[in-house]
Amino acid sequence: MNEIGLSLDTVWMLLAAMLVFWMQPGFALCEAGFTRSKNTANILMK
Repeated sequence: MNEIGLSLDTVWMLLAAMLVFWMQPGFALCEAGFTRSKNTANILMK
């Protein structure tokens, strides 16, 4: 594999890892939006 291909693979893996990393806060905020405001802290700690 050439150097450019290896660099592209590395960039893709880092991008995919960051997207997975940001999925959890996104789902937490989405679920908190569906609950009453008094239960938001409990949902975010889940």
